[in-house]
Amino acid sequence: TLTQARMELVAIIPHGVDEKIVLANAIANADVVLENPDDAPEVWKISGRPVEVALVRASGVKGVLRISPERLVDRFPFSSVHKFAGTMYREGDAVHLGVFGAPEILLGYTRLTSEERAKIEAEIAARAKAGGRVLGVLGKKFDHEPPPIKDALEARDLNFLGLVVFRDPLRPTVAHAIRRIGQAGVRQRLLGPHDPL
Repeated sequence: TLTQARMELVAIIPHGVDEKIVLANAIANADVVLENPDDAPEVWKISGRPVEVALVRASGVKGVLRISPERLVDRFPFSSVHKFAGTMYREGDAVHLGVFGAPEILLGYTRLTSEERAKIEAEIAARAKAGGRVLGVLGKKFDHEPPPIKDALEARDLNFLGLVVFRDPLRPTVAHAIRRIGQAGVRQRLLGPHDPL
């Protein structure tokens, strides 16, 4: 394999909010186990899905910490059918809903204009074409008792908070190996999962 099998958060692209708000609403949905939370984030021992591990570590480095369990109100777990997860949590007197997942799906739950949506879709496509794993983040603040997450989603009026981009770094020896293969006369072609053979 060409990569290190170790995801890294490489970009946070906020949409009208501070990047810490994007991270807070994304990590509200992270399902990880953190063994040594009192240590520096760079040396945290985290178990979970690679993207969520990278998200929690990068958020910790930026000073954004996970939601404590006593602040959780409701959860909508990730599934391959929905392609996103949602979590409601208390902050002061308000309840916030954070949604994290496939951006092309999440855009359908927002009140973005068609122009805003087209601009975001172009950003998603460009980041994905450059090799990034792009995920979206939505949010909504409720100053009153919130509806269940499913009802909040069905209203399709969530705020698009931004995108987060992950990448699996190349192994240090890849450039040399590819150069040697080319020197041996082998034609090289990089294919993605949707490219025809």
